[in-house]
Amino acid sequence: MSQAHPALTLVPKLLKIPPLKALSLFNTSTQQGLQQTPQSISTVLHLLISSNHLPHAQSLLLQLISGRLPATPSLLRHLPPPHSAPLYETIVNAHLQAHSPQEALHYFDQMLDKNLTPTSNTFNNLLSFLVKSGDFDKSWCFFYEMKSRVVLDDYSFDIMVKGCCENSELERAFESGNVEKAKGLFCKMGELGLIVNQYTYTVLINGLFKKGLKSEGFELFEKMKEDGVLADLRTYNSVINVYCKDGELSNAFKLFDEMLERGVTSNVVTYNTLVKGLCRKMRVVEAERLVNEMKRTGVNPSLITYNTLIDGFCNVGKLDQSSRFLNEMSSYGLSPSLITYNVLIAGFARAGKPAPVVDIVRQMEERGICPSKVTYTILIDAFLRSNDM
Repeated sequence: MSQAHPALTLVPKLLKIPPLKALSLFNTSTQQGLQQTPQSISTVLHLLISSNHLPHAQSLLLQLISGRLPATPSLLRHLPPPHSAPLYETIVNAHLQAHSPQEALHYFDQMLDKNLTPTSNTFNNLLSFLVKSGDFDKSWCFFYEMKSRVVLDDYSFDIMVKGCCENSELERAFESGNVEKAKGLFCKMGELGLIVNQYTYTVLINGLFKKGLKSEGFELFEKMKEDGVLADLRTYNSVINVYCKDGELSNAFKLFDEMLERGVTSNVVTYNTLVKGLCRKMRVVEAERLVNEMKRTGVNPSLITYNTLIDGFCNVGKLDQSSRFLNEMSSYGLSPSLITYNVLIAGFARAGKPAPVVDIVRQMEERGICPSKVTYTILIDAFLRSNDM
């Protein structure tokens, strides 16, 4: 007797028990070597989908697609009737999980041809997969073709805007001297009546800044506020970072004060950005004061915080304070890095103090940190300065 025959007797048993128990029985019989048939597979799928156990149905389909559950090519003829939108969506999502976008697109198109409307979630899953695959042109064509055929939501547009800004071939999305496609999509959102949110604005602002289009980034930031969209922490950090890099600390701190007034809680990134901006301007005392304020608000300094302070104080020749920061790090559970030691070594070398340099190198070795090429270059320079080779 063939192995396929017992599977036919399994179907009535599956129909008599709850869907999840039916799935358990199905899995057990498969593990025991039973060769499942399209009828037994479709029965379990029908039970799971009709009872809204979509993740389980998707998992079963994924086994079929990946070949872990052998099935005959006639399986689709035995699936639930083609008017079942949840079935199609489950098939599409299963193919995406199996990294088979062409098959997913095939079933998605078939679904639309049968006048079945996919949820925005399924469309977004497919769109997101295409964007992440790196072929932005294909993603754009799919989005443009489908926007009049499926239900879009804010996230649909966010996926495309993020793709415009983060795609490795950014010039494809940023035509005519950059961001035209992204800005066009941004305008299209308004035309379709979709509300532009914090995330969308921030992605575009970051994209503009990364491409060096600072004035446009600042203009969009102002437009964001004019449109009544409140900036979040990520937005503030992005704009503050640009102000600090440009040395416009007064504007950076105005935004910082605005954050506090609005109740937006700053994080270690915010403080580190401002501390670095102050240190670049040699305003190290203010930088240390800001770090103390940071601690009082309950935000613990990071290794970056201390490295920035140590570098800042070394640059103004205040080496004792730099050494103090090195000792203070441990109270926050932080250990010096190679960068920390290189900064300190360079600071003492510039000051013509080779003796502390030797102590710092010894401490490095005791902590198991190997000097780098940069370290050796600094050391050679230090001993040349002291004529003590």
